[in-house]
Amino acid sequence: MLLEKKLKNFTKKAKKFTIDTTANFVYWQPVLGISEITFMGYNVDEMISARTGNIIFAITTGGVYGKALDLGRYLLNREYYNETINHAERNHNLKTFLKDSLVDTATTSVYWNAIMAPWLYFVSGLSPERVGEATLAYTAIYLFASTPYGKFLNFFRGIFDKQK
Repeated sequence: MLLEKKLKNFTKKAKKFTIDTTANFVYWQPVLGISEITFMGYNVDEMISARTGNIIFAITTGGVYGKALDLGRYLLNREYYNETINHAERNHNLKTFLKDSLVDTATTSVYWNAIMAPWLYFVSGLSPERVGEATLAYTAIYLFASTPYGKFLNFFRGIFDKQK
């Protein structure tokens, strides 16, 4: 019984990790790839290197990122957390959207910039100045794209995770 319970718990966690990782990959790869070429002025080689690094990190830590978003919401905006985790209903207006955006942007910026800055410098070969510019650009992108990602993640979880 104990082994069966542990296996069931592991399977549930693995499923959630896979759902979060897949959502991360499906949403962020196109958003960031297009942004890197269009707004950040990456050449194709730089974009491919950045996307490769992000794909590696998305596959290995995308589920952790979903949990980081949940933690950021728990620490900074409990109403958003309750909506995400407990599917609580709440009013959506401009104030709610702005609060949610700040929480998601802060969490995303800390999480991904801490991972991607060393990759861009050591693997992609970007200069420290370009890494700094990229970090600022990613943060600006997160400001506009993190909350839609949060909504996408909730939607994606709802489709594939029927265990509420």
